[in-house]
Amino acid sequence: NEPDKDYLLNRLSFIRSLDAYRHMVTTHDDPGYFTSETRRKSVDFFTAQQHTNFFYSALAAREWYKMPYFNSEFGYEHGQGGIDDVTYQVSTPPEEFIQRAYEVVMAGAYPAYYYTYTAWDVIDYRYEPPGYRYFKILYDFFTSLEWWKFEPSLEMAQPNSALCMTRGEDELIIYPGIRDRDRAGIFMTGPLAYEEYHGFWMDIFNGERVDVKKGSLQRNPKGLMNLTIPFPSKTGVLYLRK
Repeated sequence: NEPDKDYLLNRLSFIRSLDAYRHMVTTHDDPGYFTSETRRKSVDFFTAQQHTNFFYSALAAREWYKMPYFNSEFGYEHGQGGIDDVTYQVSTPPEEFIQRAYEVVMAGAYPAYYYTYTAWDVIDYRYEPPGYRYFKILYDFFTSLEWWKFEPSLEMAQPNSALCMTRGEDELIIYPGIRDRDRAGIFMTGPLAYEEYHGFWMDIFNGERVDVKKGSLQRNPKGLMNLTIPFPSKTGVLYLRK
């Protein structure tokens, strides 16, 4: 919230001049800092605190700022006592929190994890919250791929049906994020010959995988491919490769 953006530029330049290890530097949720090209060049990535529109805000910011985008705050997992067990006045169920994280990552951006008892001060470290496990599953999935070579592809899925990332025509990641979560179906609209692809579904809550065999994906008479999520939670992430 510092109004003097040139002062911030001066401090960042000073930090860089003394940093023998070349750490990355950024500002916290300060879009006004990036109105100058000189100031944009002084940081390594854009840091946001964005609590809504997780996918589209990241997508737009990557286009606007032409640099990596990090949403550092988009949820705060509550303690083991439930939604009111907090050290800060905002709390998020872990199941909702991890789904927001997938929306961030599917935009080609980077997420952060907050747990109420270890986010600001380490108050109670004895309990391992569910979010630790959920975020570990997310991390293991995306780092098992050359995720940085994928790009979001809005034309591949019907709006409000799913989010999609592609690596050319060789690989796809599909996540049923921005949609009516009571619906189990995803409608793919892209031009690919899906019968040539195979891969697996992964449950984002427990890591369970269900294989998708080559030839099992077919379009319906309307030219759409309808994907049915195979998990009771009606959510999961799908990886396909040619």
